[in-house]
Amino acid sequence: MDNPTLAAALHEIVTQSSNSCVSRLADKYGFDPVEAASFIAGGGDVMSGGSSVKKSKSKSKAKGQAAAFGAAASDDTKSKPCAKRRHPTGYMLYCKAQRPTVAADKSLKPQEIISQLARNWKALEEDERVGWQTQAKVAAEQSNSGSE
Repeated sequence: MDNPTLAAALHEIVTQSSNSCVSRLADKYGFDPVEAASFIAGGGDVMSGGSSVKKSKSKSKAKGQAAAFGAAASDDTKSKPCAKRRHPTGYMLYCKAQRPTVAADKSLKPQEIISQLARNWKALEEDERVGWQTQAKVAAEQSNSGSE
């Protein structure tokens, strides 16, 4: 650029825009905007750990952000115990056992494999389905008695 006034004006616009972006991101993600601005200006290396997260975030802001992501806000809040994992149904046991056979056809996509397993399950005789469901009940009872 030949015009120093124009160059200075462009530099000022870019600097203001950059500072505005850094400030907004710092508010949203909780890092130090001054450190980030100096990091950007100095061309720091991101991989060397040039930036750090600000630790002095207000508790209410931290709780709000944690709630937004479905996480516990802090150690001092009581968290709900993890939900127990459901036991597999007869259908799930059947699918687990039959998947290798159906998936042997390499032309099938994963969704098509699931669809084929569902069609096969529906085509089973009632007594065969009851057999799988019985296996699932037995496995659930053994798991329940073993965990107590």
